[in-house]
Amino acid sequence: RIYERIGRTYRSVVEKEPWCEGAKAVTEIASLLNLSGPRANDSDIGVTGMLTQLHHQFDIIDRASDFSRYRLLILPDTHRLDTALRDKLASYVSLGGALLLSHESGLDTAGEGFALPGMGLDYEGPWKHESQYLEALGGARDGIPEMVHEMYETGSAVKAQPGTTVLARVWTGYFDRDYKRFQVEQTPYEKPSDYVAAAQRGKIVYFAVPIFRTYARNGYAVYRQLVGNCIRRLMPEPLVKAQLPSTAQVTMTEQRGRRILHVLHYIPQRRSLDLDIVEDVIPLANASVAARIPQRPSRVYLAPQRQDLKFEYRDGYARATIPTINGHQMVVFEA
Repeated sequence: RIYERIGRTYRSVVEKEPWCEGAKAVTEIASLLNLSGPRANDSDIGVTGMLTQLHHQFDIIDRASDFSRYRLLILPDTHRLDTALRDKLASYVSLGGALLLSHESGLDTAGEGFALPGMGLDYEGPWKHESQYLEALGGARDGIPEMVHEMYETGSAVKAQPGTTVLARVWTGYFDRDYKRFQVEQTPYEKPSDYVAAAQRGKIVYFAVPIFRTYARNGYAVYRQLVGNCIRRLMPEPLVKAQLPSTAQVTMTEQRGRRILHVLHYIPQRRSLDLDIVEDVIPLANASVAARIPQRPSRVYLAPQRQDLKFEYRDGYARATIPTINGHQMVVFEA
């Protein structure tokens, strides 16, 4: 039985090889890895989870990488800037690149203030209270319930300078818990403050909270939606637009004369104490996808089935509907 399964798997690989051999990933976002320890930290895990679930095309890079390859750089939570990294990021932004920073990212190495010029923010230090709540504002609130949301970890105390757009504001709690005033979980929020939870100046968006680490630890979907809304402000025309659940993974690759969209939908479950298992394939039907393609493709089809799909090409995107996705499906946009 085991060898039957291995055989099915490798037969599937052989069928798909023509669209995979020599293919290169097509990406437009990069997240800067924090190399302070032997493995990725929770902030790196959080940003990877968010971008995957939002169906963005991204790489994980280090500070020696070529930043100019990407439209957007993300520095999650912990990237204080020495002179070399500050100057490299400033040059990147001056040439049209966009930045998304959070919590300590963008501060100088001593953590005393922002090292990166042009952020339009004043840093006062770590948040001094027990709780920090946020309320998304304006267009940054799209898809987010109109309420005040708990941050499960506190971040920084930051105020916006004139000309900076506040995307989310901080609410304060009634009090900090002590032996006289105790709540089971958290003190309720009381009122909005003049501190920002998220703000934008030009091509830079900053979160005053460790939103990526907190997402990795708590999985609150509002954090992902807020980050997604802010990415859309910086990069309104992503490589892929897909009407798919967050459980689907979407990857764009490229061979000579064509781009290939891979849609993967296998949902692992923790069915034992320390093992994630994929047992059931849950199909998706009539999935709408749009890929940003430099010119109108001559043909769009499913691979390896070689089944042609109806498509339209408008505003730089080739749009098609995938009839069924059974675990993995490729859509080929032929030049």
